[in-house]
Amino acid sequence: MLLEQKTSADGTLIGIWKIEETEEELLLLFDGKETVLHQIEPVSNPVKRCEKLAVRALLKTLTGYEKRIIYMPSGKPALSDRSFNISISHTKGYAAIALNKHKIVGLDIEAISNRACRINHRFMSIKEREALDKSNEAVVSLLNWSAKETVYKLMSKEGVDFQKEVFIAPFAIDDNQLLATESHTDANKQFIIYFEVTAQYVLTSGVAR
Repeated sequence: MLLEQKTSADGTLIGIWKIEETEEELLLLFDGKETVLHQIEPVSNPVKRCEKLAVRALLKTLTGYEKRIIYMPSGKPALSDRSFNISISHTKGYAAIALNKHKIVGLDIEAISNRACRINHRFMSIKEREALDKSNEAVVSLLNWSAKETVYKLMSKEGVDFQKEVFIAPFAIDDNQLLATESHTDANKQFIIYFEVTAQYVLTSGVAR
């Protein structure tokens, strides 16, 4: 079911779907059932099939139409009618979409866990780890990972080193946004990444500038 729909400060339409339905229940939400089934035909894992159906159900809810999602050679998703730039993410029990008519968009959703905290030395620099709020280390580590995933999607570049080439400036959870900088390209672009923290997940999003 649709859990949340909002428009971020940069004009991006964001939706979150809580995946509680079976595949059969999700299919009932579509008029073009056979078309949707054809799109997920290569996927055999039942959980992954429900994730893909939830993404398409969310897309229909946000736009009012049953739009077709295609994938570029890089794996980046796009809409076949090019009506929006799209970014897609899913995590345990949730699917999320970001849509923007005019700008490249990136989005990531991550279920709350301690995993990012345990391995933050792999994707965070020493400077970033020193700036961590130790009282919220698990969530802040997860936000760092999620924000870097969002930056990666915005850059659309292969071989980005999260630890050495994407830097997250110190931030507080109450800020609801953070500043990210990349050094993978000569442009050294900066990105404002908006974030949301709940008891179940963190969500990050932004647009290319």
